[in-house]
Amino acid sequence: MIRLGRFVPRDRVDVTYLVALQDGADLGKAKIEGLDGKDVAAVARELRAMASTLRDGEDEAFEKAKGTIRILPGWVLKPLLRLTGYLSSIWGVSL
Repeated sequence: MIRLGRFVPRDRVDVTYLVALQDGADLGKAKIEGLDGKDVAAVARELRAMASTLRDGEDEAFEKAKGTIRILPGWVLKPLLRLTGYLSSIWGVSL
């Protein structure tokens, strides 16, 4: 990870994939943790299961967050998204 222009090694590799929902009308995220310790087939199985859970509307955390985000006005949402992007990309905060 790069934090404030310096390389900071991590103990493991986590990767987040975007999953198209409702024919692309919405996006969900599927986070694979410990990717560096898994083979390709295991990652594919885990990602497929997470995508299915998201598409079936069974991911409780996603459904809860989606409801909260939908009620926020655009003038609040835009700066909030910029802040979370800044915190995760510049400071390495895991959101």
